[in-house]
Order: sequence, then structure tokens, then C-alpha cells
Amino acid sequence: DALVGGDALSAFLVGSGDGAFKTIFSQVVSLVEAQVAASNGRTLASRSHIMAVVIPSGIVAEDFACDDPNAALCSTAQTLTITASGNTADTTVDFYKDVATAATVQSVSPSSSFLQGNQLITVQLSSFSTVYSPSEVTIKVGTETVPQASVKVTGSNPTGFTQVTFYNPSAPEGVRTISVSPTRQPGNIGTSKFTYIDDRVPALAKPDPSPNKMYSDGGTTVTCTFSLFGDASITAANVAVSARLGSASSVTVASSSVTVSYDAVSSLTTVSFPSPSIAVTGTQSVTVSVQYVPTLKSVSFPLSFVAKPTTAATMSVIASTTGGATGDSTGLYAATLFLTNFQTVAASSELSVTWGTTTIASTAITLISSTVDATYVTVTVPYSATGGGVAVTCQASARPSNAGTATFTYVDVNQAELDGNLVPAQGDSGSDTTVRVSIKNIGAIYSIPSQLTVTPTAGLTSLAISISSIVYSDLTMLQLTLLMPKNQVAEATTVTFTIGPAATNALKTVTASFTYQPVGAPRIDFFTPTTYFTDGGPNMQVQAVNFLTAAPKEPIYVQFGSSTVNVTHADITFANPSDSFTGASFNITIPQAAATGSVTPVLIRDGVSTAFPYTFVYTTPPDVAISAVFPLSGFTSTPSTVTLTLDNFPAVTKKADGTYVRSEIVVVFGTNKVTGLAEITSDPTQVEPSLDPTRLQSIRVTVQPPCCSDSVIPGKTQIQVWHKNFPLRFAVTEEKNYFEYINPDNPRVQSVVGNNGAAEAKMSASTLVTLKVSNTPLGTTVADISVFVVLQGTSASVACSVEQLYAEDADG
Repeated sequence: DALVGGDALSAFLVGSGDGAFKTIFSQVVSLVEAQVAASNGRTLASRSHIMAVVIPSGIVAEDFACDDPNAALCSTAQTLTITASGNTADTTVDFYKDVATAATVQSVSPSSSFLQGNQLITVQLSSFSTVYSPSEVTIKVGTETVPQASVKVTGSNPTGFTQVTFYNPSAPEGVRTISVSPTRQPGNIGTSKFTYIDDRVPALAKPDPSPNKMYSDGGTTVTCTFSLFGDASITAANVAVSARLGSASSVTVASSSVTVSYDAVSSLTTVSFPSPSIAVTGTQSVTVSVQYVPTLKSVSFPLSFVAKPTTAATMSVIASTTGGATGDSTGLYAATLFLTNFQTVAASSELSVTWGTTTIASTAITLISSTVDATYVTVTVPYSATGGGVAVTCQASARPSNAGTATFTYVDVNQAELDGNLVPAQGDSGSDTTVRVSIKNIGAIYSIPSQLTVTPTAGLTSLAISISSIVYSDLTMLQLTLLMPKNQVAEATTVTFTIGPAATNALKTVTASFTYQPVGAPRIDFFTPTTYFTDGGPNMQVQAVNFLTAAPKEPIYVQFGSSTVNVTHADITFANPSDSFTGASFNITIPQAAATGSVTPVLIRDGVSTAFPYTFVYTTPPDVAISAVFPLSGFTSTPSTVTLTLDNFPAVTKKADGTYVRSEIVVVFGTNKVTGLAEITSDPTQVEPSLDPTRLQSIRVTVQPPCCSDSVIPGKTQIQVWHKNFPLRFAVTEEKNYFEYINPDNPRVQSVVGNNGAAEAKMSASTLVTLKVSNTPLGTTVADISVFVVLQGTSASVACSVEQLYAEDADG
């Protein structure tokens, strides 16, 4: 026996595919020893040799001639001779050509896996070139190459099968191609189909559909978001929606009314569909099934169907001030109406609310929410002239049977007050005087004088004042006449009295005063206005009784606290000039005041003082404002005029010749762009010509802005305006009314025409806009022009594409 273990050599040629040469060699040794022991029961002789021989490339030319040209595989037999110490041993080794044509995949086991992969796959191939290690094999699943670390060659025989194993990578659902080829001979590739199966179950990605409760008559849009439900190719035609009540037959939703969208970022699918009509009793659960037709996978979930209410709703009222169905009679606070068994509404415009006899204005109704379970509405509680309960009703348009009604209880806190002054507030003590009194917030309707009492409380406390008549009475207003009996006094004497219900009620009782003048003494019956701003300026009309017609020895004047205003005797109008004493009327100018507050004017004639019957009130004037500037631009080097509209501007002095003292109006154009006084080029004009020009009001004034100097540079500048006599009450233009100085040599946009023939552009698509630009150089081309859109209030700009330059002339 020159050689033992031919089978061992054959096993070596097949190889284990485990890689390390030493491991292969040790396996061969073990196998040879086992075969010798099996054949004669002896171990290898001491002179026996076991060796591993690596046959280098090039021993046989790659283009060798086949020993049998008709064989399926081309091979040639070569003798392997081993020589040692003069002894030789021979054996035959068959060399095969690599297969250049496609291999055949005999089997793939298993032929499918779940999406996560990592499944051990075994592939058997025939007509495959001999390979010994993973580095000699390229395996792909789809387009992804399998890492060599997961590949094993478990057998490779050119006349038999080649078997490889590997762990497949993860992949999306669907069929992929497995390809196996020798790395050195890519054309000897074997391919087979492999299926990835999605074993995951689709589910709602959010806890509940929206909404999850609806009316049973159908038509409510339900939106659901699913995970593992289709992919970017999904359409409404791939989705089937049905609903079922209990064991009843399913109701299918038409696919034409289903909408589907897929979010590639989150891999979530959103499905919207109208709820079907299913008759229910009260509230019942309906099972909805949404199926992805290509995989037959579906998601089922419950929806609550509610029979649409048609009977009266249940309503409660909660006032923001008390937390219950009660509140002050002053009103003007918020209350929430909470309705159940009430059909849903989409907007507050569908609702009408009545509060007692008052219909709440639509602007005072706010719909907070409206669902199948409940509707929340907030309203502004109206004023009530009295306390007690009122009915509150809320209903949707054309659904009176579904209205909700509740009771709200007012707590009357409205203190009765005099509405204006007594007319007159003074009288001659030598005769009876009829006085008219108006009282608001009276809270009751009175029809006869005996329902009221008049009680003197100070001054002439024994005076018997009676009610002559009730002129008008409702819950909010009472007008009556009093008879102040004659009660001669030597000097002005004031009686203070109360007017109120016969049944004592301090909340509905007012206090008034009447002054008795000595017989024949002058008195002030009436004056207007009774209040004005601290600016002063307008005329006050005064009416007096028992006024001397003769010329005074000293100037007549009216004292307002520390200020005095002269009354020219010649300007007084007398009722009967021939009488020594008669009625008189005259006008005086209301003086300025240093602060707000009340003052009692006093008429003084030749040392005799006659106090006005009630006080005059000074109030805080409103702030001056610049409401309009036109035009909003002018040139830096050319004079221009600008008209300003000034609101709440103090009166400008009007001279005897009818012109105004323009210097009282101060206009400054002032920022870092320019600083300078504007020239007032014409008299101011009244926005409302019918107003007394001596009153604070809105005026228009035309000015010439500073220009034509180095201090005036292009850019926007604010405008400040004030009255010379009231410098602290100045107005500053808002940014939208800034005045812009323009360099006349720079290009200027004259007009913008876009969507709808206006300076508009679409938000949803590009818009072709035509610009007319002046002061552009002749010969300008499209390449010379850049156009940017800048969003107001930001610095962000967007470049526009200039499409066409279609006209040009000397102006631009």
C-alpha cells in the first residue's frame, strides 16, 4: 500500500469550509487514523507519513483540453506523485474548469422569513464552480450583499452540489431575489425567489379615532391614524371601511368617500371616512373595521353612536363672578351655558340666546365647544335694572324644540342715581318752584306719587316738599316733578332731601339739593356744558334770572376756582331790556385747569356773588394721535407737501380775521434720518365742520417737510406733532405712517399689478406680477434687475425670478 486513505484525500478535496488550514489538516489526520484502524486494527506504522499538499495555481493551464469532450463538466486527470527517500507514491487528481454559465438553484430552505430577517437560509446549487471558503462566494438578497461573517460553505463538489448557508438581512414586505455566485466567476450565478412576510399587525397609532362619538344619522367625518397599514403606494381603492351594530349586517362605506394619506417620515397612514347611518337606541357601540385590501389585514375599533336629540335640551348657567346661576344686576360679566342632549353646532352664528327680555347680540356669544356629549357657550350677561329670576334660553336656528332653558337670578346692586341735575336747581324763595328730577337705576315702575317719599335731611328740614306728578317710569328711569314751596329767606339757603320708595330702600334712594334765593335776588338757572377737558377753550352758555339790566359799576366775571373769566355787559342778551330785572343769557370761555376735578363757578357782579346751581367737572383730555399721513413719501431734494390728520387735537386759536394761529401747531420730522420743523403751509381744517372750532377735535393740517439739505437722506422717518400750549401731549406716527424720503435719482416702483389686477400674489402658487419702475438706466436688461419680496415686520426676503423686460422709455 503506497497510499492509504484515498477517501481521506477525497474528503479533504471537499473541504469543511471552516477556514483554518490547520483545522482541516487535523480533521484529515483523524480520519486517516480511523480508516487504518478500521481496516486492520493497527495504528499507523512509524514510517508512515501524513501530509497536506497545497496544489499551486498554474500546474494545469486554465484552457486545458477536456479528457472527455462530451462530459457535462470539463475535466482532466493529473497524477500526483509524492517522493520521499527514494520511495514514491502516486494518486490521480481531477481538475475541473470553472463554470462560466448560470448555475441552477436546486433548493432554498426556508423560502421565506419575517421582515426582521436573521433566519438561517440554506441554498443548494448545481453546475456551480468549486469553492472552499466564504471569501469565494458572493450572496445577495435583493440589492443587499450578505456579510461574509454570516456565510458558510458546507459543501462544494463540481460533480455534485454546492451548499451554502447564511443569515438573511431585514427587508420590507415582498418578494426578493437571492443570488449566489463565485466571487471569481460572477457569470456562474444562481438565483431564486425569496419572500419576506410581514407578521406585524396594523394598529391605531393614536388611542382613539377623532371623533369617537357621533350621531347615528351618519355624515360625521371620522379620522383614524394607523401604523403598519400600507405604504406610500396606498390609495383609497386599497381601503375597505365597514361598520356593524352587534350581530347585524355590516354597512359598507363607499370607497369614493374615503380619503387616505401616507406620511413617509413617520410611516403612518391616515384614513378619513364619513360615518354611516345606523339606527341606535340612546347610545350604542358600533364596531368599525378598516381593512388594507392587498394584505387583508384590518383594524377594528368601537365608535359610540348616539341618536340625534330632538327634545328639549338640559341647560345650566354658571356666572364667572359667582360660579352659579346668580350674579349682580350690573351685568357685563361672562356666563357659561352648559347644554346636554343638545344637537351640535359648528359656530356661534348658529345660536340665539335670550336673557329675560333681552336678546344677546351675536358678538356677545362665543361657542367654546360643541360635541355629542355637551355644548359650552359663553355670553356676556346683560344689565338688569332690578333683581330676581329671569329665563335664559339657548337654541340653534330652526330647532326650537331642542332649546335649553334655565333660570338666572339677579341680585340687584344698582344704586339709584340722579340722571343729571335738578331743573332748575335754584328758585326764588318768594314763590313756589316746580323742579324736574330724573332718577336712573330706580329698579321699579311707579305710577302714583304716594309710592314715593321726599324727606328733607339738611338745611330746611321742616320743609314740606311734594311730588306733583310722575312724568315717566320704567325699571331703568324715573322722571318726576317736585313742588318746592315758597319759603322766604334773607340769603341763599340750600335744602338737601332724599327721594326714594315709600318702603325704605337705601339702594333705591337718591339725595338732591335745591337752593332758595332771597326774593328778587339773581340766580343761575342753567349752564352748559357741565364738563370739559382741562384744556378749556370752548364757550359755556349761561342763563340767569333776576339779572340787573343796568350797566355794572365794576366788570362782571365768573370765577372757576382760582381762574376768572370776564363777562362783557354789552354781550349779555336780556329777555326784557326795559325791565330793571329780567332773564339774561351770555357766553363765557371755559378756562384751563391745572388738574381734573369739580369746581362750583360763581358769578360776581358789583361784589354780589351768585353761585352756579351745581358743579362743573374738569376731565383728562385724550391723547393726540396721527391717524393719516398723505402722501407717505417725498423727495430728498425737492420740496413737497404732506397732509396730516390729527385726532383729539387741542383747539387752535382763531383770529379776528378768521385765520388761525398756525404757530400753535408744532410738527417735527425727526429720527436719525432727518431732524427739523415742518412748515405749516395753510390753516388747519376741521374733519367735522359742524363742531365748535373751540373744542378739542380732529383736524387736517398741510405741512412742508424739511428737504434739500445734507441732513436729509433717503429712508423712513417718524413724525411728531403737538400743540404749542400742551407739549406733553404729543403724537408720534406708527410705523405704517412713517414718512419716507426718496432719492429722485434712484429707481422707484411706480405700480404693482399681480393677481386680480391688484398688488396681490397667491399663497398657493407662483404669481406673475408686472412692475412699473422709473429712473432705470436706458439699456437695462433682465440680467441687470433683481426683485425681492420682504415680509413686513421681518428682515427675511425671497428672491423673485425676473421673467421679461417688455417696455422701456426715457422715464424707465
